[in-house]
Amino acid sequence: MADTSYRERHFKEAAGFYAEALASGIPLEKRETMYKRYADSLKAMGFISSAIVNYEKAVKACTDANDSHHARIL
Repeated sequence: MADTSYRERHFKEAAGFYAEALASGIPLEKRETMYKRYADSLKAMGFISSAIVNYEKAVKACTDANDSHHARIL
């Protein structure tokens, strides 16, 4: 739901879904992408400080800087 909302530019809904997923404690694939999209959604809504915190979490979640996926985030 989060990715669909994000792609459709429904950032408020996307942010809610991303926040819920990230707070669930469940191991997530591509956590760094979730943090980035959560940050993008927050930024689009004008929550710049919160967006920066989550951009930093996305960078921190990138453990393999040689991965092309991680390079895009970094």
